[in-house]
Amino acid sequence: MKNAERIVYICVITLCFIGMANGCGKLKRMQGLLDSVNDTLTKTINKKGQEKATTDLLLGSIKDLKSMHVADSSTIGKLQKMVDKNTMSATYLSNVTANHVDMKEQSVSMKDTVKKGGIIYVYPEYKDTINDRWQNIKIRANKDSLHFDYKVFNEFDIKQEWKRNGLFKRKTAEVSILNLNPHTETLVYKTFTVQENKSNRLRDMLIGAAISLIAVEAISIPIHFK
Repeated sequence: MKNAERIVYICVITLCFIGMANGCGKLKRMQGLLDSVNDTLTKTINKKGQEKATTDLLLGSIKDLKSMHVADSSTIGKLQKMVDKNTMSATYLSNVTANHVDMKEQSVSMKDTVKKGGIIYVYPEYKDTINDRWQNIKIRANKDSLHFDYKVFNEFDIKQEWKRNGLFKRKTAEVSILNLNPHTETLVYKTFTVQENKSNRLRDMLIGAAISLIAVEAISIPIHFK
């Protein structure tokens, strides 16, 4: 009977440890997720005039993310709609590209000729083209219209990496986006990545140890045949 009681005690203690580990792990994940949600963008400009924006990476479980009460129109609300059980990582990005245009060397073609009261009015048409790595713009203007065709090209360097916070402080995960187009500015940038649940490994280890102990105890129980 003693062996059977010991097996019951081992099971109860194991379940208590698993519950404590899961509870602590969930609290840490939620607190880390909340801290990252509230982190703002840190922006710097390099020598090429390119903007780099950095913020905390949202690490946690999909359940943790979806349990947050936020407006559907918020950045986190949009991330919640993006993720599902198969999601590994999701990003919401909003940016703007702006530049000024100077028409310095426009070509002129005689387009419209209008006669009024014996006077001939000639209205020219102006044309200009701006074409470089980041923009392709074609402009055509005449007496009664302005035609504007444009394309903007953007390229990004996006990274996820660990940030060191000092000798005795834990590292934090952060994401950064470098706008290679110097005319582009990041407005909103949030990335969510599913975090490995380390408490599951502790749970599996405890369960494995408990099963081993139970097996040893079970083997030591004498079996009597009548």
